[in-house]
Amino acid sequence: MSNHFHIFVYVPKAEEIDEAEKGDCHAGRGAASFRSKADPQLDIPEKVGIGLARGSEKVAKRILELLADGPMRPSALREAVGIRSRVHFSRCYMTPLVEKGLVARTDPDKPMSPRQEYKLT
Repeated sequence: MSNHFHIFVYVPKAEEIDEAEKGDCHAGRGAASFRSKADPQLDIPEKVGIGLARGSEKVAKRILELLADGPMRPSALREAVGIRSRVHFSRCYMTPLVEKGLVARTDPDKPMSPRQEYKLT
């Protein structure tokens, strides 16, 4: 018997994320409202807020949704959410998500490894 289950989540494209929130880690945190593609009238329930000190809640939620499909490299995550700066991405998103226990490194002993990936905990 398989221990796998499938989660179907609508992940908005980078263009759908507000430009101001995507680029500035000090931008305001608005409530994300995603709609189901199968039934546009159905709102996808919001989870408990992530509560980042810096960064956009929308971008952080998108990172978590992307990681629901499996481990990903930081460069792939940055590209998916439209952030170019490695330092900004690390300081505003990945480090706080790791510290909160929402995300883990696949190789925690070598955080700067070129083969490093992130996964959901």
